[in-house]
Amino acid sequence: MGFKEGARRATNVLTGLDCLLSGKNLSRLKNKRIGLIANPTSVDKSLNHAVDVLHRLVGLTRLFGPEHGIRGDAQDMISVDAAIDPLTGCEVVSLYGDSFESLSPKVSQIEDLDLLIFDIQDIGARYYTYVW
Repeated sequence: MGFKEGARRATNVLTGLDCLLSGKNLSRLKNKRIGLIANPTSVDKSLNHAVDVLHRLVGLTRLFGPEHGIRGDAQDMISVDAAIDPLTGCEVVSLYGDSFESLSPKVSQIEDLDLLIFDIQDIGARYYTYVW
C-alpha cells in the first residue's frame, strides 16, 4: 500500500495509560497500593491526567514528580519539595532536588507499595530552549 492509500485511513493512537485502562488490565490494579511517577505528559487520549484518572478508578497511595512536578507547576531549575497534591490529597514525593540522591525515591518511600507505575511520555530527543 502506498503512502496516499494509507494516509486516508483514520488511525487512533493510544497512550500507555489508555492501554492500561482498557480491558482486564484495570482490574489488576484493584486493591493495590500504587505509586505513580508522572509529569504533565502523563495523559490519556482525551488529555485527562493519569493522576486524576487512576486516583478515581483504583486509588493511588503516593505520587512521584520529576523536574517541574507532577502537574508541571514547579519552576525550571528549582528543586521541588515534597507536598500534597491538592486535587487528590495524595502525598507527592519530589524526584528533583538539590542532590544526585534526590533524583531517585528512597527505599522507605516505595517499600510499602505493591506497584510503581511509570508514565512519562518521551519523544526520544534532547533539546534545550535556553540560550545557555
